[in-house]
Amino acid sequence: NPLEPTTLRLTAECSEPLRKSITFDNVSDANVSNISKRAFKGCENLGKISLPLSLKTIGESAFEDCKKMYIDTNLSNVEEIGNKAFLYCKEFKCVDNNTDTSLDLSNITSIGDCAFYGCEILSTELVLPSSLKSIGIHCFEKSGIKKLDMSRANKINIIPHNAFCDCTNLTIVELPDSIVYVQLSINIYTVDNLIGKNVTFDNKYDGVVTLNVWTGYAVNVVS
Repeated sequence: NPLEPTTLRLTAECSEPLRKSITFDNVSDANVSNISKRAFKGCENLGKISLPLSLKTIGESAFEDCKKMYIDTNLSNVEEIGNKAFLYCKEFKCVDNNTDTSLDLSNITSIGDCAFYGCEILSTELVLPSSLKSIGIHCFEKSGIKKLDMSRANKINIIPHNAFCDCTNLTIVELPDSIVYVQLSINIYTVDNLIGKNVTFDNKYDGVVTLNVWTGYAVNVVS
């Protein structure tokens, strides 16, 4: 039967290991729209999770420190992901029929600070949509993303501090025309292909700048 509550929460942070797999009996019909803040924080043995298609909001630190968790549904209907929602979820990934698939954020409007920080094996081509209105500091820092396509995210003017820093697999970045300022957000010496127009990089915290890898840009560096 579909779940009755619209918000999934625990009364306290998990101090004991939670069962390895959480599923909803009917993923397409479950009536859960919100996972509250700290709902599963620290559940280190939490493994596979099936999330309902009705889910719209994932609260602050909802899955923080769930080091083994991954999802066998996607986040295509989620609109808001809170601060530190998947912080240090080292094995976080999306799986479809036991095959790794790209992270789908096609309806996202807000990604909080450190939302996917440290998701080391999230090896995906990340596409951020036109619905995106805000993106937090450190949101994908130290994650495994390989390609970043923000070309449709034209409501974003500034990529905040270290949003994509230390993404060592990241080689292709596409930014929208609306971006005018990057706050040391990307390791520019690791990106081979940057597609866009005018941008200013705040380099005051970085000792090394290699500009020849930034193709298609008029690059200004503020040191």
